[in-house]
Amino acid sequence: MSNHLELDQIQGLILSGYGERPSAGYAMFEVVNVTLARKWLFNLLPSLQFSEYRASPRGEAPYLNSLCTNIAFTHSGFEAMGLDRAALVGFSHAFQEGSTEPSRARRLGDDGDSAPESWAWGYPGQVLHGVLAVFNGQDDAISDDDVRIRSFIDGNLIVENGVRLVHFLPTTPSHRTLRKEHFGFRDGIANPSLTSLATKDNKMVDTVADGEFILGYPNGYGRLPVSPEVSNAADPQDILPRSLL
Repeated sequence: MSNHLELDQIQGLILSGYGERPSAGYAMFEVVNVTLARKWLFNLLPSLQFSEYRASPRGEAPYLNSLCTNIAFTHSGFEAMGLDRAALVGFSHAFQEGSTEPSRARRLGDDGDSAPESWAWGYPGQVLHGVLAVFNGQDDAISDDDVRIRSFIDGNLIVENGVRLVHFLPTTPSHRTLRKEHFGFRDGIANPSLTSLATKDNKMVDTVADGEFILGYPNGYGRLPVSPEVSNAADPQDILPRSLL
């Protein structure tokens, strides 16, 4: 496997649907105290599942964690967390505007009964800053899987951590034999591989450029997609790579 991705910097859910973890829960949250929330995020990092396991053969270390946890932020969530202004304006317009923007919703066919105003969550006016996604279990799901998921969420999304739970989205337990993913859809039948993760069997077919999915890597045109950047002052320890633009 030819691998040029910084797998230890890419959350696992970007590159895998966690088919080996049959139970999942998604918890939408709001940032209520940025100082506490940034400290919580720092402490949460060791619990997050990153993608190093994708570089090892099946059955060899590094392994997938027993509890796979990932976190994502909305554009307003990044703003609430105090992300550098230069980075905030560098995201794509679709991400900045969100799916409830009237023109975008209309173009996506989200009107009538499917209009954003009728959504159970994420509707206009509701504050959603991020989602904590948690996966657990082995083989077919059992009730204890969901208990552990909810316990992890309830222990993290608390005011003492600067965040609060807004909406919890349970899922349908997956069944490995039937190959159903957590929302009940048939899984594993149309998933392309990134070029850097392509195996010998699919190197010539069903692959896409890394940058079609991951910011900071060349896309199918050999160009870097629209990506956020930060000023030198916002990266005093020079941790981030230099922009190629």
